Amino acid sequence: MAINIIKYITKNTELKQKDIAIKMGVTTGQVSKWKNGEHISYDRKKELNKLAGLFGHDSEWAVLVKNEENAEAWFEFFKYKDQDQENPIFDYKEEEVSVPYLLILLSNLGVKIPKKAPSIAFYEEVFDLEDGLIDEKDFDNSIDRNLDFHELISDVLDSYGPTLEWSHLMFVNDNINSDSPTGYEITDYSLDIGLASIDRDIFSDLGGDISKLEAHINKTKVHLNTLIHRFCSELLNNNIPITHDYFELTEGYSGRLQSEVERINFSKSHLRGEHRITDYLSYSDNVLMNSAKRSNVLLESLNRKLDTLLSAENKKRFMDDPDTLMEDT
Repeated sequence: MAINIIKYITKNTELKQKDIAIKMGVTTGQVSKWKNGEHISYDRKKELNKLAGLFGHDSEWAVLVKNEENAEAWFEFFKYKDQDQENPIFDYKEEEVSVPYLLILLSNLGVKIPKKAPSIAFYEEVFDLEDGLIDEKDFDNSIDRNLDFHELISDVLDSYGPTLEWSHLMFVNDNINSDSPTGYEITDYSLDIGLASIDRDIFSDLGGDISKLEAHINKTKVHLNTLIHRFCSELLNNNIPITHDYFELTEGYSGRLQSEVERINFSKSHLRGEHRITDYLSYSDNVLMNSAKRSNVLLESLNRKLDTLLSAENKKRFMDDPDTLMEDT
C-alpha cells in the first residue's frame, strides 16, 4: 500500500499540516490536496521526504529500507544475484527502478522483508562449502542465514528474467512497431506476471498472503490482455503481420518462453541480423507452415516403416506402378 507522505509526517514528526505548508512555501489547502491524493511532483516528493526524515523521492522504498546505506546494500545484493542469471534483469531494467519495485511488491503481498540487505558473504561461504574449500566447522554461523528468503528471491529472478527478456524481444527490441509505447507498458508487467510461477510454499512460509498474490496475478492478466489486444490492433492498423502468440505472456513464465528466447537469440547470432522469410509471415501462416512440416515428418516416418515391411519384389512393383500394389492389398 502506498504511503501517504503527509499523514506519515504528521504522525512521525512534530510537524502539523500548517507547518508543512510554511516549510514547503505553499498553502494549507495545497497540503490538504496532497494528503487527499493529488499528484506530487518528483522534486516536491524529495522535499516532503526530507521533512519526514526519509531519503530520496520514493517514500515507500525509504520506509522499507530505512536509509541510503541499506538501499545501496540491497542494490549490490541483487546485482550479485543477477550476474549468475541466465537472463539478467539488469540488461533491461535499472536496479534503481526494478529492485525497489520488486521488494515493495513482495512486502505489500505480505512477505517479511529482512531489515538489512542479505550478506553477499553468505553466498560466497555457501559456494566455498559446497566446493570443499572450507570445512563446515569454519562456516560462519554469525551471518544471517535467511535461506527461505534467498530461495524466494532466486525463484522470482528465475521467472522474472526470462519473462522480461521474452517481453522485450516480442514487444520492443525485434518488433517493427517498436516505437509504440504499448510495448513498453507490457514489459513493465513482466515481474508481476512472473510471480505466477513462484513457489507458493516458500512464499507463504515468509508471511506471503496467497489470496493477495492470486488477486494481484489475476489483475495483472486483465491489464496484460487489454494491452496485448491494443498492441495487436496497432500492428494490424500498420499492416504489420502478427508473428507470435503474444498472449502466451498472460500465463507467466514457462519453459516455452525460455525456449523461444533461446531460439531467437540463436537465430540472431547465426543470421547476423538478417531476417528469414518466416519472420514476415503472420502468426496463423506460421502455425500452418509448422503443421505442414510436422505432417511431412510423419509421412517420412511412415515411409521408412513401410520400406522395412515391403519385400524387394513389392518395392519394385510399387516403384513401377503404385496402383498395382494398392489393388493387391
